[in-house]
Amino acid sequence: MTQPKITIIIPIYNSEDYLAECLKSVIEQTYKNLEILLINDGSTDKSWEICKYYSDRDNRIIFIDKPNGGVSSSRNCGLKYATGDYVGFVDSDDYLEKDMYERLLCATKNYNADIAECGFYITDSAKKIQKKYKLENNIIYGNYECSYNYVTKKNTTNYNWNKLYRRSLFNGIRFPHLDYSEDYVVNVKVHYKCNKKISISGCYYNYRLNGQSAVNREFSLSRLDTIKAGKEIYKFHEERFSELCPFVALYILNYIRKFYFQVKSSNNPNKLKITKELLTDYRYYYSIIKRNKFEVISYQKKTIISLWLFSLCPCLYHYVKIVKL
Repeated sequence: MTQPKITIIIPIYNSEDYLAECLKSVIEQTYKNLEILLINDGSTDKSWEICKYYSDRDNRIIFIDKPNGGVSSSRNCGLKYATGDYVGFVDSDDYLEKDMYERLLCATKNYNADIAECGFYITDSAKKIQKKYKLENNIIYGNYECSYNYVTKKNTTNYNWNKLYRRSLFNGIRFPHLDYSEDYVVNVKVHYKCNKKISISGCYYNYRLNGQSAVNREFSLSRLDTIKAGKEIYKFHEERFSELCPFVALYILNYIRKFYFQVKSSNNPNKLKITKELLTDYRYYYSIIKRNKFEVISYQKKTIISLWLFSLCPCLYHYVKIVKL
């Protein structure tokens, strides 16, 4: 009986410091029926040479060189060429435990699941574990429950690199061209199509803290893509599971509070216009939370007070937050 094939998509941009270790951890997986797509996104360092070295030595590797277009374009390129029954994503500065894909595939096959998700470690550049993010063993049935658990952040994460997906879930779905939260948008949409999801408690992915990665760069206005992502998902579920919209509204509100003062203290010449737009968005989505009588954050008094304080006066909210710290 033919074993299912897993396509692993690895977007690569100037990753020479960690790329070889990443590729070795994929090549040496205990599950061998892999299709490994290396998407070189216009790197200007030695990433191209490293990709070529490994692709010449392992016939499971397909090396695709493309002009720089960002991580979303690289993942979409990988999805275009993927032929596996399942698909996984790996960031080029991270590395895997040897049995990660064997365990995830075993979980999907045993329970006929569309998505399997595992826990992960956060490590520093020297591979020292800084934090362990462990999930609970769990099975979720039905696309509403899968959507609900994802949007409410119940025993799940927004990342795509600690998951194994049935490739057919991506039919008609691609990553949006955002610098941040593109994985949130895609995960919401594939969870909407998911009929069964399994979570396993083991930690098999190693996420390396890297000062050059997108989430660790200094604040820039591109971070507001997170709010754009939230708005897209709000509209998505308005037409599908409208009862999930307040949870998405909360997602948006939390990030507006986070970014408002960063924009205000920046040197951007349009910061006054941008902060006014953020406040307008805040009032709109806060009204949705209020209309639902704060049911999405039941018993979280601290969050309710934070939402209310910011709606009353952002500066007062900021002062109270600093004093409490």
